[in-house]
Amino acid sequence: MIKINNKGFLLTEAIVVAVFVMGMFVYLAINVFPLITKYDKALNYDNPNEVYNINLLYDSLQNEFNFDNNDGRKKYLKYYSVKNGSLSCSEDDGDCTSDSIFQKDYYKTLIYEYLNIDRILIYKKSISNDQKNKLDRDIREYYNYTLNHYSDSDIVMIARFNYMENNHKFASIKLEV
Repeated sequence: MIKINNKGFLLTEAIVVAVFVMGMFVYLAINVFPLITKYDKALNYDNPNEVYNINLLYDSLQNEFNFDNNDGRKKYLKYYSVKNGSLSCSEDDGDCTSDSIFQKDYYKTLIYEYLNIDRILIYKKSISNDQKNKLDRDIREYYNYTLNHYSDSDIVMIARFNYMENNHKFASIKLEV
């Protein structure tokens, strides 16, 4: 027996196959997108080259810069950004007059030209939401990424390396004081 009119069967079969294929795409998308996010973080966060560079900066600053000048404050935040070829500072609870070290020619060359750093964040304890809102979005994201890497008593330096327009890499280091 040959069926002449089997259009209903073809339509049903096409719908079943389409739903199966769409289900496979959804399953793959659910499993692939977290891998892409992890890859982006691995590429831009704590890359070995940037970790080496922030260690180089820390080693060169260690003898000349007092990282623990928070005068007993429980919270401590300094945010340096490059403006017009010099590093300007905004401090949450005090002033940055002791930070003239960054204006020395050696450090200007090291930070701006050799290491390509355009932001430095030095903090102790957790940062309040008001303080976080003053930071750039990508620095905030990296700060949130590093929260479980350091304890509240650590003083941490985060650096943002600027290689191309909107291509930033990040590294952090615990400061020994």
